[in-house]
Amino acid sequence: MISPGRHEAERAVQVRPDPQNLIRLIPAEGGKARAGTIGPKAAFLRKHRRRPAIATAFPITVYLGYAIGAYMVAAGLGGLATPRRWMGMIDSLSDSPGLAYITGIVTFTIGVTIALLHDLWFDAFSVFITLIGWAAAIEGLILISFPGPLLALARYFMPWVRLFALLSVVAGAVLIFCAYTAETYPVYI
Repeated sequence: MISPGRHEAERAVQVRPDPQNLIRLIPAEGGKARAGTIGPKAAFLRKHRRRPAIATAFPITVYLGYAIGAYMVAAGLGGLATPRRWMGMIDSLSDSPGLAYITGIVTFTIGVTIALLHDLWFDAFSVFITLIGWAAAIEGLILISFPGPLLALARYFMPWVRLFALLSVVAGAVLIFCAYTAETYPVYI
């Protein structure tokens, strides 16, 4: 039992028992267990603990990692299976300015959406996802305004289409692995 002469802060603080807490608290000085009674340090920590505002390696980062990784794996497997189809897509984009314009609009929209909704610069994984969004937005702008140089660059790299397809599969698998193993942790504000 705490003697009446001790300092007020050292006295046990009475709190309402939490129905989810099934552990009975036993005073350090001995005596009977009193449900809902905690010491002064625990009371201070409970009163002043910081609550998580959002969770991160941000859940949106994990979801975008899965989505972009799956896209990269699928595109890479398509490039490995039928590399001539990729060459045909570049030819179609070169021959049809309307198709290049629509593709640029879609690419820009997806990139800006990722970049603006996921403007997170905290850990390497979230920075990488944000940079993918900005890269897609820039690629879309180039396809809308000046598709010729971008398509000429794509034609230049067509002899190595299988290598780029393999790199896409590997990068997509790494993104999926990073998303799968990512831990969410609280961020305090």
